[in-house]
Amino acid sequence: MKHTNSNTSRTGKPAAYKRAGVQVHNKAGQPGWRLRAYDPRTDRQPEKNFYGTYEQAAIELERWRQELTASAQPLRSGAHAMRLSTWAVQWLKDYAWLVRPVGANSGVRRRETTWRNARSATMSYILPALADRTLASLSYQDCYAFIAGLRVDDGQKEAAPATKASVASFLRIMLADAEKAGVVGRNPAAGLPTRWGAGRRRLVIPSIVQVERLAEAMDAIWPGRGDIVRLFAYLGLRWEELTALRAGPRVGHSQARRAFRGYRQSMHRSSHRAGTPGLTRDPCERKR
Repeated sequence: MKHTNSNTSRTGKPAAYKRAGVQVHNKAGQPGWRLRAYDPRTDRQPEKNFYGTYEQAAIELERWRQELTASAQPLRSGAHAMRLSTWAVQWLKDYAWLVRPVGANSGVRRRETTWRNARSATMSYILPALADRTLASLSYQDCYAFIAGLRVDDGQKEAAPATKASVASFLRIMLADAEKAGVVGRNPAAGLPTRWGAGRRRLVIPSIVQVERLAEAMDAIWPGRGDIVRLFAYLGLRWEELTALRAGPRVGHSQARRAFRGYRQSMHRSSHRAGTPGLTRDPCERKR
């Protein structure tokens, strides 16, 4: 059976996968073939390699074609010409809702801060770079290069990893919703990394002496408020948990007192061994 010998199939048949003019074989001695099939979701022809006989490669190519055709959902009229700027306007309107209003259903709005962050990422970063691109023309490589090369301050410096992660997240969501709406065959940003830096920031845990110095500095600026620093440091409460504590001998207050006294006793012992003064005041004894 005759077949093409080019390294890339342009005839709709398996092509010999070559390196330096020689067909590549795997460890089992099977010859390699380059397969190319049309993907209606992206209007492109992705490629992949297959090892086996030519007949097996031809069967695999036909199976792959059928898989790509079956997985493609029909696109809306004019979807291939839709620009990202057009879709972004519609997406921001829809993204304001967790559940969009339908009929008698009034819908459920998304948190305002989340929507504002999405709008900021879209208007400040995504649109300036990709507004004129059609959704169908965007590839994973385009999305990756956009995020990796993101810059701030009018291009003066590279964006922080957290900024890149945030913009990448909203780009993924925007294009995922485009796929659901039938304006793009496949989300090209689906595989973008979630981290764009060397790692998480180092957690700094202050010592007892450092906590007391910070509390004293707070007292100097705002007399009597240094105890807030001590409560945060020794109870491990978040701001909303601390402010929710009730004044007086209530359950939450009693728990806070017991927790602080336990911390004070353990830290008094450790500070005594280290030769530093222990804590003697209980912030819970102060009236609000």
